[in-house]
Amino acid sequence: FEVLGDSGFPALVLYLLLLANCFRNSAMIRRKTRKRAELSWAYDLAGMLQLTLFVFCLGGSALSFAYYDGLWICAGLLSVMRQMVQRSAAPGWKEADYRLSGTLAGAPRFVAE
Repeated sequence: FEVLGDSGFPALVLYLLLLANCFRNSAMIRRKTRKRAELSWAYDLAGMLQLTLFVFCLGGSALSFAYYDGLWICAGLLSVMRQMVQRSAAPGWKEADYRLSGTLAGAPRFVAE
C-alpha cells in the first residue's frame, strides 16, 4: 500500500511485476539446476532468495519498507544467476570457462578463457 499511496497505480503495477519476475527467476533457476551437481550452489542460493522474497512480502504487509534495498539486491542476484544458468545449459559450455584466477592484489576475479 505504501507504493500505491506514494506513486499511484502505475508504480504499483511495476513493483508487483518486479516481485513476480523475481519469483519466476528463482523458480526457473531451481528447476534447471535441480539435478546438476556443478550448479548446486545456484539451486541453494535461488531457494534462499525465494524465501527472502517471501519474508519480505510477508513483512511488507505489516510494515512500511517498500523501498528497502534488499529487494533490489535480490532482483539483481536472481537476474545474473538466471543468465549464468542459461549460459551453462548452452552447448559447448565447460565448467573451466568460468574459473577463479588470482590477481596481483590477491583478490580473486572471474575470467573467461
